[in-house]
Amino acid sequence: MKIFKLLYTTLVFAMLFPTLSYCAEVRLEKMSGDIELSEVKQYKFNSYIRKSLFDEQLNITNVVTRKITDFYGEKERIVHTEPVNGRYGNVYFSGNKKFYAVINYSKRTRMTNIEFKNENFETIWDNSFKFLSTRRVYISNDGKSLIHYGISLTGGFASITFIDEAGEIAKKKSHFKYVKDSYEYSPVTKVFIVHGNTAYDSKGQVLWRIGGGFDKLQGESAFSHDGSNIVAIFKSGAKSEGDILFLDNHGKILSKKHLERLYDTIIKFSYDNEHCIIYTAETVYMFNVNDGALVWRYDLRTYKDKKNIDLIAFSLDTTERADRIAISIIPRRMGIYLNTIYLIIFNHNGAIVSEHVINDANKVSKLPPLLFFARDGKQLSLKFDKMIIKYSLTP
Repeated sequence: MKIFKLLYTTLVFAMLFPTLSYCAEVRLEKMSGDIELSEVKQYKFNSYIRKSLFDEQLNITNVVTRKITDFYGEKERIVHTEPVNGRYGNVYFSGNKKFYAVINYSKRTRMTNIEFKNENFETIWDNSFKFLSTRRVYISNDGKSLIHYGISLTGGFASITFIDEAGEIAKKKSHFKYVKDSYEYSPVTKVFIVHGNTAYDSKGQVLWRIGGGFDKLQGESAFSHDGSNIVAIFKSGAKSEGDILFLDNHGKILSKKHLERLYDTIIKFSYDNEHCIIYTAETVYMFNVNDGALVWRYDLRTYKDKKNIDLIAFSLDTTERADRIAISIIPRRMGIYLNTIYLIIFNHNGAIVSEHVINDANKVSKLPPLLFFARDGKQLSLKFDKMIIKYSLTP
């Protein structure tokens, strides 16, 4: 009986005080360069929210109450939410963090409930829908439109539902073939892009298509922070080569670049919307957004030859004017992943200015850290499975 009481007490304590859970120590060591990373603060979570802050969402499953912190901006703005009618779910924010949706799925009714709230925690609308499983929710900055994207349990089909400001379905496109998660949304312009080539407005009307639409040509895309520019990447069939397209928000192609090697792609825009950083095929590129001109490229194959490793980039982020770019790398040797994570920082000219390493990485996280720069470049946050660590950068 005492054992059961102890287990029950431990479970309740872990649910009510998740920030007190244990996390292994991160040992970030500088290998070379001029930039020092000094730890500022740690945020620790328990296993219930292991996916927290991934793709800017917070999972609050099995947590009685939760303080939600915005780790992405310069300020740590606290948002407080509670379970809806005793149920628990995921929280999705608008880009400006002024609106959020609490998503709950009921196994009994097989319905998905969405409670839509503003930053004052006031419920704007509350409605239930017959959805496929929730994969992602997108919210416009003005709070007048919400897009629900889900896939079937088998993963074979996907659906997109456009919901208006009253919480009613404006349009639904369902049961089209699911390829991969290649969907981008601009909360500023309220444009939603599927597979890099078909753009919808907030009511589900097609705005433009490239190459016959997503049934003909499939790729991936990213918006600039103000929504005015788009980068879309398409492979040439089963080959590794393909094209990078620079578009305006009306789908007009401003520039086109062909690359012989195109895989494992990451796309990031600088906050001033002037530059785009692209990692693909072990190479880092910086492009001018307006005309697609190449500013610089760095071939990481020279880096991996020096280290005698294979590599794949996991996360990338840049500062407001792209004067610093950080990349986390998973090294491999003879096809086996090493228990090490490299963190490389570039300057605006594409030179490596600092190299850092995390040893015994599996004691900290199952995956390499996601990276988030403060806009001024003076702080860098590393998001692991159960913790977020903020570092200051000097000089």
